[in-house]
Amino acid sequence: MYKGHWAPETYNRCKTVLSGVYLLGIENKKVTVNPARLPERQTPTDERARYLSPAEEQALRITIRTDWPEHEFELDIALQYRNAPQ
Repeated sequence: MYKGHWAPETYNRCKTVLSGVYLLGIENKKVTVNPARLPERQTPTDERARYLSPAEEQALRITIRTDWPEHEFELDIALQYRNAPQ
């Protein structure tokens, strides 16, 4: 894992996903061990999430539409998640 290179929250999410993939592999008898369970979880920070301003969102959307139009739906999904009631 990339301990120290990512925010603790990102590190923990990646560890969780990898562990889930290995668990699926174990259940399907493709692997016998889950090496993703070994690294310890990192302590999350108390930092606030930073959201895009309307101007930043518009600039990002223009860039995505110009360079990677097939990925615009991913931005839409991320922004819907961000705006969803908690």
